[in-house]
Amino acid sequence: MKKIYIAVDMEGAASIFSDQETSPGHHAYDEARKQLLSEVNAAVEGAFRGGADEVYVHDYHGGLHNLNVNDLDDRAGQVRGHGMPNVHLPGIEDHFDGLLVVGAHGPKHDSDTNTLAHVINGGVFDFIEINGINVGEAIIDAWLAGIWDVPLLFVTGETGAVRETQRIYPDVPHVITKHGLHYHAAISRPVSQVIEDIRWGVESAVKKGGKVLVPSQPVEVTIRFNKLKHAGVCDLLPECFDERRGKTVHYTTEDFFTAYRRILAALLLAGFAD
Repeated sequence: MKKIYIAVDMEGAASIFSDQETSPGHHAYDEARKQLLSEVNAAVEGAFRGGADEVYVHDYHGGLHNLNVNDLDDRAGQVRGHGMPNVHLPGIEDHFDGLLVVGAHGPKHDSDTNTLAHVINGGVFDFIEINGINVGEAIIDAWLAGIWDVPLLFVTGETGAVRETQRIYPDVPHVITKHGLHYHAAISRPVSQVIEDIRWGVESAVKKGGKVLVPSQPVEVTIRFNKLKHAGVCDLLPECFDERRGKTVHYTTEDFFTAYRRILAALLLAGFAD
């Protein structure tokens, strides 16, 4: 029995370059949803072709309602909502055999050319470094899956997301959907080629298997906030955050899951400052 988990973000899908395309309430968003869905369905089809018995899709972008579930490949199950404390990949601990990341984007400061670059919440976090690596969500996803011995099989997304992932997995199977030029600019590959490459690439990756990824321990984390008031509220939990200098907070944990949960705690604390 081979069970595959597909984690879905939106900013890294082909042709998407603007905030209007990733936010409900805009005409451009409706079109972007269709493109994202086509890439997800290509990944689902590829996974089944590669020998998967079960495939589950988790949409974690924004409000988590970006995929029209009535048009999702009807062979795929769904993981819905934000699980606590594993917000990004709820249910990944339930004996999955591989992780696919679809629609990934790169982090800020990795490159000025990363399109729609951010990490977790661009309004709060400027950047997050883990063990000296400026991480984006693709790496976070891979390391979270690694906690439960789930290998990363495949990544699709913008150039920055693939480049980021290659820092911890140089040979990661991938499909580049577009080449970033700036935060709001990209050169997109033809969408039909992207969809076909995802379908065949995922099939090959599921057949081949992937790599379980975990960061070295102890885990050192540096969070740079956009606003001083967001960093300042971390002073409320000195047992969690070892040091703060202005907008930057630093701490060390013995394992990645603890480090990840403190990132989420910092995000929730920032909400109190607003």
